[in-house]
Amino acid sequence: MILCLASVFIMAQQSQVVIGEVRNGVATITKSSEAVRVLKGGLSSSAQISNLKLEWVGGAENRYYLVGNVAGDYISAKAISLTQEGGVLLAIGPGVEITCTGYKCSSCRIEFQNWKPNCVCDASMIYSDTRCDMISKVVIGF
Repeated sequence: MILCLASVFIMAQQSQVVIGEVRNGVATITKSSEAVRVLKGGLSSSAQISNLKLEWVGGAENRYYLVGNVAGDYISAKAISLTQEGGVLLAIGPGVEITCTGYKCSSCRIEFQNWKPNCVCDASMIYSDTRCDMISKVVIGF
């Protein structure tokens, strides 16, 4: 009974937002206002999103991520996994969210290497104990 209720709740929470398209193997953000709205989900109202881009992650995932820098919040970068349906890129909840926060780093960014996300410090002054921490979670809706 509880499992059925949880399943119904999750199905009711699914949402999808068109973010962009893929044409001739090139991904483009076509709805930047929607992309910003999706990335601002769960952040403070003063958060600002910049440097929107799409990152392809091959390997076992074979998917695109919507990536942006964040200012005015406790995190400095955020990425959301996208689903491709034909030539359309969608943010579909539930989905994977990746965030980066820095310790002695004013600007952490998300970088994909060998099909895996990493948070790296993009600041001019880096100390021996500088680090960028990554948090991955599943979000139910956008």
